[in-house]
Amino acid sequence: MASGTACPTIGRVRSTILFRPVVTEHYRAGTFPMELVPEMAQLGVFGPSIKGYGCAGLGSIAAGLMMQELERGDSGLRTFASVQGSLAMMAINLFGSEEQKNRWLPEMAQGKKLGC
Repeated sequence: MASGTACPTIGRVRSTILFRPVVTEHYRAGTFPMELVPEMAQLGVFGPSIKGYGCAGLGSIAAGLMMQELERGDSGLRTFASVQGSLAMMAINLFGSEEQKNRWLPEMAQGKKLGC
């Protein structure tokens, strides 16, 4: 992709997550901002490179850039999104039956079911 024309989702991740004051509050309290999960799901950060099942279906570079933008805002959010999307969801996508994929991936992409 040409410079400046990368996936618009990356820009939405940057503008939405980067300067969230709630992240600082949770850091100080030693808690996790679960209230951000639905918003993160809307941005497509859970299973971003999975095609279908309500996932974004992005290429590896765009998915990696999304994670980099999350990391710029908070490493805990990036870790959460990476474990949900890569470890939990990708395992289902690669090794699960079609029934398992249909059962789990759409709700995991929406942040309604968590694998991490």
